[in-house]
Amino acid sequence: MLAAGLAFSTGGDLFPRQPIKVASMHSDRNIEYRYTSEVLGEENRFCAVFPTGYEAKAAPRPALYFLHGVGRHHLSVMEDADLQKNTAGRALVTLFPRGRVGWYIDSPVLEKSRYQSMLTELIDICENEFNICRTAEGKAICGWSMGGFGSMHYVQQHPGQFKAVAVMIALIDFPNPTLPPNQNHAIPELMGTDAAYWSTLNPLRQLEKITNI
Repeated sequence: MLAAGLAFSTGGDLFPRQPIKVASMHSDRNIEYRYTSEVLGEENRFCAVFPTGYEAKAAPRPALYFLHGVGRHHLSVMEDADLQKNTAGRALVTLFPRGRVGWYIDSPVLEKSRYQSMLTELIDICENEFNICRTAEGKAICGWSMGGFGSMHYVQQHPGQFKAVAVMIALIDFPNPTLPPNQNHAIPELMGTDAAYWSTLNPLRQLEKITNI
């Protein structure tokens, strides 16, 4: 069984190591894991889709981090039968963090909402546990809606760490209180009320921070 041979550790963690455990298996390539997040101070989960022929001691596989949107979760995409078929022949390992409705930022007003740091923590865990690329050349990030916003924000806050970023129906000009209501999204409480801070989150206003992509 694939899950029995997935551990791949090299040390040098950015965060204290927390062993991951299998939470559920949708197939031998489609696995949900649970772990204790030091950043969030609670158990969190993520899912991984492994390519056919994945081996812990072979050449490292490219990694794609897929961020879900509001109303979705880490299982939403990988439960799709078409996705499972489409990933079977791909070389990459696809990883789905559980971001709740945290917008993949570290909130300035909600102390426990630290989902940008959660991503950093989880990437470090995955790079130590699985046989995946650790350099930008073999790493990509993408997202849907809130996850698209999160993907853009993350690469802007961590320049040079990814070779590609892709977004789908993403909120790119957000937060932006000047947009008309029919072209906007309500600014969540976790982003606070400081318009100057909102500008630092807005991916469209931070494009110069994207490098190596």
